[in-house]
Amino acid sequence: MSWLSDIFGIFRKRGIMGVCRHDATYCMMVYGEHYPARVAVGWRGGQYHAQAQAKIDGVWTWLTSSLGTVYPTKEDPTFRVDLYATPDAWWAGNKNLLAKEEI
Repeated sequence: MSWLSDIFGIFRKRGIMGVCRHDATYCMMVYGEHYPARVAVGWRGGQYHAQAQAKIDGVWTWLTSSLGTVYPTKEDPTFRVDLYATPDAWWAGNKNLLAKEEI
């Protein structure tokens, strides 16, 4: 086994990839400190999807993140929004996802 496969083995054992609800929560929190923010929930490509928006200059703008930086992005025409969640509603709806057991 090479040193390179050892490194990738560590990542497979320790790394956990985030999903859209994590990114939506992070984006909403970051932009929510400066703008009204919400999470759009619906379907994209036949799968559940969530993405944050912030109201910038009076317009609800889609948000995304990369390497910890949150920035506005273009609308995804394949995303069919079913509902919008305020930050309080989003947290209430995701409370069971925040901890696997009582702390």
